[in-house]
Amino acid sequence: LIDGGYLVGGKKIEMKLDKKGDDDEEDTSTDSKDSKKKVRRFRIEWLPVKDIKDSSDEIYIWRYEVPQRYTWVIGLILLLGVIGFTLQPLWPDSSKLGMWFLSVIMMILLGILLALYIVRWFLYALVLTFTSGKVVFWLLPNLDDDKMGVIDSFKPFYSVKYKKKKKKQDKAPEKDEKSKKEE
Repeated sequence: LIDGGYLVGGKKIEMKLDKKGDDDEEDTSTDSKDSKKKVRRFRIEWLPVKDIKDSSDEIYIWRYEVPQRYTWVIGLILLLGVIGFTLQPLWPDSSKLGMWFLSVIMMILLGILLALYIVRWFLYALVLTFTSGKVVFWLLPNLDDDKMGVIDSFKPFYSVKYKKKKKKQDKAPEKDEKSKKEE
């Protein structure tokens, strides 16, 4: 719980009361024993460190966030979906047939996507091999880009990048540096 951030450390800091004792009068009861006790007030300060040590000044603080409404709605939809799929043997034959068609269509789309990835990598390796690394060819270069939308991931259809040869550096500057060091 501590590593997840649900329990954090806190420190009690005693607050100073007014000299008049106005705060004491509000919090004391009518009993004579209770009126003699001093009321201590504390302010709690969060500690950013996850290491909580046992001491009288340090306390544990439980962080609890109330779940939002859409979390409950999504949970209810998932629960009803699981119950609905569990009761599939009770579905009418037309619903079973529709679910079968839907699953076959999804398998075909998944197979097409997998085949597209295989063809894409094969073309990349083929072009890179035959050009000795001078040309980089990608079919559907934005296909795995998470920042793109569904339609934008299919644009452009291909991309070609040409790598330039690295020029050898002249050895003259190196000689100049050596001569500077000798001086």
